[in-house]
This record gives sequence, structure tokens and C-alpha cells, in this order.
Amino acid sequence: MAPIRKYSSGAQKRKEKQKRDALVKLQAGSLSKYFNTNNKQAQTSADASILENEKDIEEHDQLMTENERA
Repeated sequence: MAPIRKYSSGAQKRKEKQKRDALVKLQAGSLSKYFNTNNKQAQTSADASILENEKDIEEHDQLMTENERA
């Protein structure tokens, strides 16, 4: 009777590693289709709208103080 191996041989380990690496390579970037890739543009447009709102508030405050003085 041949003894049963407790550990995989080097060739078996290499095959398993190649399969694992191929799977990782295949799945690389698969989640990116679920996320917005225009994050930078969305962030800049949000920042621009915030700045516009702040300017409007400042203008409104200036008008209110001018009206109180008159």
C-alpha cells in the first residue's frame, strides 16, 4: 500500500495557484460597473453649486443690511 500524502506536491500547488490567479484576473474590475466612474465631475459640480449658494446667501445678507440702514 502506498502512503497517503498529507500535503500537495509542488506541481499541484502551482496548478492551484495558476487557477486562483486566473480567477482573480478574470474578476478584476468587475465591481467597477456598479459604481459611478464620474465621481470627480460630480464632486466638482457639487462644489460649484455649494459655492453659488454661499454667494447667494452673502448677497442676500448684504441686501438685508443695506435695507436695515435705510
